[in-house]
Parts: sequence; C-alpha cells; structure tokens
Amino acid sequence: MQQFKNGDRVVFLGDSIIGCSRIATLTAECYHRLFPDRKVYFFNCGAAGGDTVFGLKILEEDVFACNPTHVVLAYGTNDSWRWCLNDRRHKERYDLLKEKYHLFKENLQKLCKIITDKGINLILCTPLPYDEYTTKETDALKGGYALLAEYANTVREVAKDQNIPFCDIYEGIVEIMQNQDENIFSSDRIHPTEHGGYLMTKIFLNSQGIDIGEEKPLPEYIQKWHTAVCDFRKLYTAENMLKLGADKPVAERIKKAKEILENPNTSEWYLSLAKNYLKNKETQTETLKHITKLYEQTVLEQEI
Repeated sequence: MQQFKNGDRVVFLGDSIIGCSRIATLTAECYHRLFPDRKVYFFNCGAAGGDTVFGLKILEEDVFACNPTHVVLAYGTNDSWRWCLNDRRHKERYDLLKEKYHLFKENLQKLCKIITDKGINLILCTPLPYDEYTTKETDALKGGYALLAEYANTVREVAKDQNIPFCDIYEGIVEIMQNQDENIFSSDRIHPTEHGGYLMTKIFLNSQGIDIGEEKPLPEYIQKWHTAVCDFRKLYTAENMLKLGADKPVAERIKKAKEILENPNTSEWYLSLAKNYLKNKETQTETLKHITKLYEQTVLEQEI
C-alpha cells in the first residue's frame, strides 16, 4: 500500500474503534516524526455506535467537508449486531444477523462507489476480531469471534472485487493474540486498550512499509490537537446515539436534541451529549477550521 505524500489529506472513517483508538493521531505523529518534510493532514471521522448506515449519512457533511485525498474506511463491528448473539430465539436471531450481514455488504459497496467516484483514494480496513476467548470480568458473546471473522472476510472480498487497497488489521491482531498478548482489548471485548490502538496503528503503517517504532506516550505537542479532535467528534456521536437524523436538516436535528434535553427520563450520558450538541453544532464549520489550524500549528510546524 502506498505511503501518503506531501499535501495529502487523510480521513479515518469508522465507529468508536476508529474514534477512540488514536489510530489517526498515532499515524499523524509517526508521519511527522519520520517524514517532517511531508505536510500530510489527518482527520478523525470516527463516531461511537457508527456503522455503514450512519457512514452513508455523514459522508457529505462530515467526511467530504475535510476535502480528503484519501479515506481510510473501517466499519463492521456495529454492523454485525453482535449483541443479538444473546437472543435465545434462534430463528429470529439467525434471520436478523443474516439481514444485517447482507445490509453491511450492500452499504460497504455503496460507500466504496460514492467515495471513489469523487476521485478520492480509498483504503479499506478489516474490523477488529471479537475477544471471545480471553478471560475477563465480562462474559463473552458465544460466536462473536466467528461473526466478526465473517465481516472481515467480506471486507477482503469487496476490496478484491473492486481493486481497492486494504489493510488486514483483523488478521494482524489475531496473530498477536495467538502470542498470548492479553492487553489488546478492554473489558467489553471490542474496544482496544491504548496498547491495542498502538498495535492497530503499527499494522496499518506496516502495510505502507513504515515502522512506527516502540510504543510510547503521545508527545505533548500532539496531545492538544488530539483532545480537540475527540471533543469535536462528540457531535457525531450525539447524532448517532441520540438518533437525531444525520441526513436531516440541521434545524430538525437541533429541535430533536432540545426535546431529548427536556425529557425527564433521558439518561445522564444522553443529556451530556444533547447539551454539547446544542452548544456546538451550529459552529461546527468554524470549529473544524480551528482544529485544522491547530494541527498546522501544533503538529506540522513542530520541529523534530
């Protein structure tokens, strides 16, 4: 897989695994450290609970607003509806999982077409495996590992059929798991730990022929940008988790967020998402410009 060049603008699009794993941030840090003469811009478009359905809705407003030359796309974990594995109604469970699997493949193909038709370079990533067999406090979903394996296979098939570069993060993590590294996943068996996020990034960069080096804390100069990005991504987490309708007019989304805020039965987390959304949604274009400027000042202009 080719490395990013000077002037490239790279969007990482996916769910909370992309949003929270620091893969975009660690990739940005590595590129700046190893290739200080390359001015490559990185954007994190991950959102908690995100899937291909949500990804299709936010392409125009969120992804294309970054004017990307490349999109690194990583969905599948939430598309799988893995939580249905606990449903004891076997027929209904099978029918739903089958429906969601076919929807994922259809939506993935749509995303690929829309993105590549715009002349944007696309890179597909397989989802992480489900950590079914490690001893943890939480019970594992029986069949979770096999379920995500099939989603990874689908990404490989789509990449091959459409001749799209792809990074097999799934296979890379499985190989590491077989070496008894038990610090890859958090207690929910889906989200990576900071160490797991480092390993994801290492696998991604290795596919470009780049050695990330030893694992270490984020440098202070990049932490400020990383924090600002994480705060900004809460807008799209709210749109997804609160079901505001990411493809609806902004005024309608704001109205719905106000209704959620006024509902006495709304959970504390949803309340915090709604409050943040109402505070920052209407200024998100200016916020994105600020974050991009912050990236230039704190990352690109940082002397190595």
